[in-house]
Amino acid sequence: MSDFIIPKNRDFDFTLKVIENDSFLAQDLTNMSTATMTIIDASTQESMAVAVVLTVSDATNGIISGSIAAAETNKLNVSRGKVEDNYYLKDGYQASVNITFTDATLAINVFIESIYVSPTGA
Repeated sequence: MSDFIIPKNRDFDFTLKVIENDSFLAQDLTNMSTATMTIIDASTQESMAVAVVLTVSDATNGIISGSIAAAETNKLNVSRGKVEDNYYLKDGYQASVNITFTDATLAINVFIESIYVSPTGA
């Protein structure tokens, strides 16, 4: 999995690929009802005021996309390592992605363990 890095004070558009359980095949999202992503503070485990509604970009290939506005990314804090470690980015957030389907027989809940916030100089 690649790093999930959100730029602070900037609009952030992203895509996620949903795969079937225990498989490398894409999940068919044709019957998707809702999809949301909630960002969680990793240290306190409290939900941030940033909730993202996800939309289907490519149903047959399991691609969903979302967007976080600059006003929302401004609420997130940048976490850095020490000077002797070249100020590397530290993961300060996590996310919960919840997908429901119209037939109610399938629900997908995914947890993104590490989300980094990058300073943009603004």
